[in-house]
Amino acid sequence: ASLCGTKMYSVNKGALLDVAVGNNDRPATVPECVEGIDSFKDYFRYHPIKDGRGAGMIFKISIAFQVNCNGEAGNYRIISNYNNKLFPELAAKALEIVKEAPLHWSPAKDGDGNAVDCWQVIDFTAVECSLAKCDYIR
Repeated sequence: ASLCGTKMYSVNKGALLDVAVGNNDRPATVPECVEGIDSFKDYFRYHPIKDGRGAGMIFKISIAFQVNCNGEAGNYRIISNYNNKLFPELAAKALEIVKEAPLHWSPAKDGDGNAVDCWQVIDFTAVECSLAKCDYIR
């Protein structure tokens, strides 16, 4: 998705996001999943990481992405890290699931109500490769 303006916003001032994309202002409203939080969670509940090597593991994955002023998502990246040599492979598989999600986003808005470009973050607590425990910054 191409960006609409020159100023980029971010949903939070968290250390992971700041390190990955820089320290940006928070918009007045953040990008929201148009289908709603229940549909968002259902998608990831039914699309686990398909890798038996994750059995018995619990780990967190944070994925950042841009939502432009038209609500188009892109430029996905993993912003979390983990001290396990298998984590990069499992996180990459989660990233592909996020990229393929048929979800739509409403754009963030600045204090004047104008749609703006913004980084959004999805956080997962993967339990045995299930992505059911997930949320985005709201």
